[in-house]
Amino acid sequence: MISTLQLQGNHLTPLGQDIEWQVGEIFTPFDAVGQWVKQNFSRDLYGLEKEISRWLNPTNYVYAD
Repeated sequence: MISTLQLQGNHLTPLGQDIEWQVGEIFTPFDAVGQWVKQNFSRDLYGLEKEISRWLNPTNYVYAD
C-alpha cells in the first residue's frame, strides 16, 4: 500500500531541536514570550515526531478525529 502525507515545515524540520525553557522562580513576561517562541518553533517538529511514530508502529496509534 502506498500513500502520501504532506506535513508542515521544510527540509530543515528534521534537524530541529526541542528548546528547553526553564521558568524562573517568578513567572515573568519574558518567560511567557520564551514559552510562546518554544511552542511555535517546535510545532512542526512535534508533528513530524508523531507521524514517524505512527508510521513505525501503526497498531499502537490511537486515531482521534
